[in-house]
Amino acid sequence: MEAAVSLFAEKLTYEDTLFPGVFKDRETLKKHLYTCADSLPETFRFVVDDLAIAPIDTEGITKIGVQWHVGLDDGTQLPFTRGCSLYKVNKEGEIIYGFDVPEPTAKTGALSLQLLRLVNPLLVQLQKMKSNRQAQASSGDQ
Repeated sequence: MEAAVSLFAEKLTYEDTLFPGVFKDRETLKKHLYTCADSLPETFRFVVDDLAIAPIDTEGITKIGVQWHVGLDDGTQLPFTRGCSLYKVNKEGEIIYGFDVPEPTAKTGALSLQLLRLVNPLLVQLQKMKSNRQAQASSGDQ
């Protein structure tokens, strides 16, 4: 775990979407990673299933997309341990940004879509109200 933690910059932005909040420094992220590791079997390993690497941008940042799962030394994949992550790596080779989307243990796709259907009319109405206020403000400026 120490080797993995050492890949991160001292100051960073790291979001694990299963948990609230954002980690802003290596030490806080380290505590989080160890807390997660303590919930897994001792022989767990992160396995990279696929990797996408973008060209270095004008600021020297490389973006890396990773599809992964957690498995055991014997190759057994643990249930509910798939995920995708996006990382940004600086010129020094340190991870400065991470965004993890682990597989949810509860599959709420149908429920989530039903909630969106219920909320959508309200969102449309709020957007119309906002547009009307902006139009009134613009007409009042003239």
